[in-house]
Amino acid sequence: MDLYGRRHEQAVLDRILAGARQGDGATLVLWGGLGIGKTALLEHVAESAAADFTVLRCGGTRLEPGVAFAALHELLWPVTDRISTLPEPQANALNGALGISGDVADPFLTSVAVLTLVGELAGERPVLIANVFPKLGIVSRADLARVDFEDGLRLIG
Repeated sequence: MDLYGRRHEQAVLDRILAGARQGDGATLVLWGGLGIGKTALLEHVAESAAADFTVLRCGGTRLEPGVAFAALHELLWPVTDRISTLPEPQANALNGALGISGDVADPFLTSVAVLTLVGELAGERPVLIANVFPKLGIVSRADLARVDFEDGLRLIG
């Protein structure tokens, strides 16, 4: 994908992906006004990583701030089959948070479960976590707490 006027940014993102392929982790926050191409750059990264990374993405919508864990559900949906590999208390909390079971979604255990799950995935291949939140008000407080807790896990090699 070639983005008009974004060769420099694409090159920076490609270098970060190359580093992750070699085992170097990184976190990058794209910040700026609406319509400047942040989502297009994230699309570029996701496409570039798709062949050899586990790509987890979420965006949130204006309808979701009142729905606890909606963004987390979207982020982890592709790997929900791996939740059963977690220690039972973590699996129960995460299943409860995602509405897969009636278990209680303990905030700490849910956060630890996400970290454990992403860590296990990263042991197999690099993980790209691409969160697109144009306005933080479109995600629930529960999701925001998980995003903050996982802040260092955006790109794991």
